[in-house]
Amino acid sequence: MRIRPTFIFMVLLALGLASCKKDRREKPDTNLIGPWKELQLDGVTRKITFAKDGSFSLLIGYDGGGGSMLKGSYLTKRDSLKVVVREVLENVPGQPNKAVAPSSSLYEKATYSIKGDTLTLNYITYPADAPETTTAKFTRAITID
Repeated sequence: MRIRPTFIFMVLLALGLASCKKDRREKPDTNLIGPWKELQLDGVTRKITFAKDGSFSLLIGYDGGGGSMLKGSYLTKRDSLKVVVREVLENVPGQPNKAVAPSSSLYEKATYSIKGDTLTLNYITYPADAPETTTAKFTRAITID
C-alpha cells in the first residue's frame, strides 16, 4: 500500500496547526494601570493601584485612624473588570496588623470607563436584600518616583 504525498502533507499540516498555541489571556488595559484615588468620600480614603502584571492593591484609610489593604488580581475584557481579592490586611490603631480571609467580592459585575484622568466604575452592591447598581469615581493619583 502506497501513501500519497498529499495525504502525508495534510496529516503534517493538521498536526502543525493543532500544536499552535494561542495566548487567550486578555492583556490589562494600559490606561487602567497605575494609582487611582476615589473621589467624594466622607471620612474614608480609598486608593487602588492596578499593576501591569494583573495584580492590584486597594488601600482604605479612615480619618479616625486604621484601615485595610486588599491585594489580589484583576482582568479586563473590553469594558468589564473582574477583581479577585486574595489577601486582606486590617489595621486597628494601637494593634498589630491582622490578616483576615476575604469575605466578599470587590466590584461585582463591574464595568469601567476612563475619560481623561477620571476612572468610573459601575458595579453591583447589596446594601439590603436587593442588588443595587453603584458608581464610584476615581481620579488618577500622581506618584513621585
